[in-house]
Amino acid sequence: GFYAYIETSSPVKFNDKAILTSPSFLPPESSGCSVTFWYHMYGATVGKLDLSQVTFWGTTSLWSKTAQQGNKWISATVPLAQHTSWVYKLQFAATRGSSYTGDIAIDDILLSSACGCVSCSNVYNFENGSLIPFVQSKTDNFDWTLRKGPTGSAATGPTADHTLGTALGTYIYLEASNPSPGDKAIISMPFAGRAQGPRCNLVFWYHMYGSSTGTLNVRSQKTGSTALSTIWSKSGNQGNKWLWAVVYLGNTTTLNTAFQISFEGVLSATSPSFAGDIALDDVWLT
Repeated sequence: GFYAYIETSSPVKFNDKAILTSPSFLPPESSGCSVTFWYHMYGATVGKLDLSQVTFWGTTSLWSKTAQQGNKWISATVPLAQHTSWVYKLQFAATRGSSYTGDIAIDDILLSSACGCVSCSNVYNFENGSLIPFVQSKTDNFDWTLRKGPTGSAATGPTADHTLGTALGTYIYLEASNPSPGDKAIISMPFAGRAQGPRCNLVFWYHMYGSSTGTLNVRSQKTGSTALSTIWSKSGNQGNKWLWAVVYLGNTTTLNTAFQISFEGVLSATSPSFAGDIALDDVWLT
C-alpha cells in the first residue's frame, strides 16, 4: 500500500519543511467535526509534524507532535475549529530534524460524519476543456477564454491554473492586449435554486496580476428581475498569485428565489495596456 512521507536525506537540510494541503472542504455542519489520521515518526533525529486548518481568514494550529514516537503507526483524532463558517483546507507540515534519520509519514486521513457533506460536486474548474455550463454575455465587448499555462503576455496573468497548479490545468481569463480601454467581458453561471440552509456562499479563486489590471466584479441577479447587484469587487494589481474569495449570498430568508451569478472583468480605462489579464478558477456555491 501507499503512504505519504518526507525523505530527510541530503540535500534536505535542518528545519526544511514540506507542506501537504487538502482540497477545499465545505464548513462543518455541526459540532464534533474531527479528522482522524495515522502517522509514523521513527528515527533518532525526527523533527516535527503539524496539522493546521486554513480558512479565508487565516491559519489555526490544531495539532503538533515532535521527536521520535517509535517504529509504529499511531492514530490521532483531532477536533476541527468550530468557529468557522467558511470553506477550509487541512494542512500537514513536516519539518526535518538535524539529520537523515528523521523520516515522517502519514496515511489514512478521514473526516468524521459530523463534518457533514464536505465536498461539492458542482465545482467548476474547467478541466473538461469547456466553458459549459457558463454562458458568455452577448451585451459585453469581448469574451472570457479557456487557457492552459501562462497567458500570451509577459508580466501579467497566471503561469498555471489553480486546480492542478501546473501548466496542464485549465482556467478562464480575459486577455487585455487587444480590446479597448474600459471594455467589459461578462460570463454567467447557471441559475441556482433558493438557499437551502443557514448560509449560502460563492467561493472562487481569482488572479489579478499586472501594472494595468482593471476591475473584477461579481454580480447577482434574481430570477424574473433585470436588476443586477454588485456583491463583490476588486481592482488593480493584486500580485502574481491565486487568491481566494468567499462571498456571502444570503440564507433561506433573504435568498428565497432562484438567482444567477455573473463575473464581469473590466479593462483599465485610466492606464490601459496588455499588462491587465484577469483569471478565474475553481468556482462553486456552498
